[in-house]
Amino acid sequence: MSQPHPPGPWQPPAAPVNVNVNVNVHTGGTPVPVQGAVPAWPGIQPHAPIAPVQWAPPQRAAVAAPSSPPWWKSSRFWFFALPIATGGLASWVPPLWVASKVSEGQLKARLYTVAAVLALVGAVLIGAAPEDAMGNASGPLADLGGAILFGAIAIGTGIAIAYRQRVFPTDRIEAGSGQGAGQPLLPGVQAAQERRHKRAQYRSLAATDAVLAREMKLGRPDLVPAFDDGGLVDLNALDASALERYAGVTAVEAASIVSTRDKLGHLSSVDELIVHGDLTLATAERLREHAVFIG
Repeated sequence: MSQPHPPGPWQPPAAPVNVNVNVNVHTGGTPVPVQGAVPAWPGIQPHAPIAPVQWAPPQRAAVAAPSSPPWWKSSRFWFFALPIATGGLASWVPPLWVASKVSEGQLKARLYTVAAVLALVGAVLIGAAPEDAMGNASGPLADLGGAILFGAIAIGTGIAIAYRQRVFPTDRIEAGSGQGAGQPLLPGVQAAQERRHKRAQYRSLAATDAVLAREMKLGRPDLVPAFDDGGLVDLNALDASALERYAGVTAVEAASIVSTRDKLGHLSSVDELIVHGDLTLATAERLREHAVFIG
C-alpha cells in the first residue's frame, strides 16, 4: 500500500500577468480610450467593457376606441324616424319616450295622454273603415283616419325635436375626457363641473324640502345668500328685473316668464315657458342649466 506524500512547502500564487488591452473609460458621457497594463491571472481573460444601458419608459398598449353602432341601429335615429317610418301609427313613441325621461308630474301626464291619443285614434278610425275590393280601407272614415295619422306624424316629430335634449342630453366634458393620462384639465373645466354638480345637489334638496330651500334662499341671488348654490335662479320667486339681471334674459323675456308664471300660478319646468309663453328654445335651454322651481 502506497504511503501518502507529505505536503510540500507553501508556494505563493503566481504573479499577475500584464496584458495590454484597450479600455474605454466613460467620463461625463464621452468615451476616452486608455491603453495600459491590466493585471490578470493566468488562464483568466480580462472582460471587455460593458456598454451602459439606457432606461426607456414602458410603452402603453394602444387601446382601440369603441366603435359606434351603425346609424340605422342608433336609438336617436329611431326616436325621430318612427313616426314617419310607420305612417303615424308609432307616433306615440316619442311622447312616451320623453315622458319616461322627465320628472315634472304635470308634463309627464300630458305626454302620456298625447301618446295614448295618438296610438288609438288614427288606428281605430282606419280599422273601422269599410274595405274596398282590394282589401284597402276606403270611405270617409278612412280619409279622416289618414288625416289624423298625418297630424300624428307632425305631433310626434315635433315632440321629438322639442324634447330631444331631454332624451339625449349633450355629452358633457368629464374630468380627463379627451386628454391623455396625467395631463392637466383645461383651465376652468374642473371649477365649472363642481358648480354644475352643486346645482344638481341643491335642486334635489329643493324638490324634497321646499321649506328648507326657501329658508336657505336657494336660487335667490337678489337676497345675497350666505353660501354658493352654484348659480341657481328660482323662476318662481324672482321678479322681472331680477330675472333680467341674474338669469341672463332680456327685459321682454323676463316679462314673458313673469306673465306665464302669473297665468299658471306656479312653474314646474322650463318646458312650460315654451308651451305657454313666448320663450324661444335657445333661451329655454340656456335657462335650464341654472333654473330651479321652489314651490
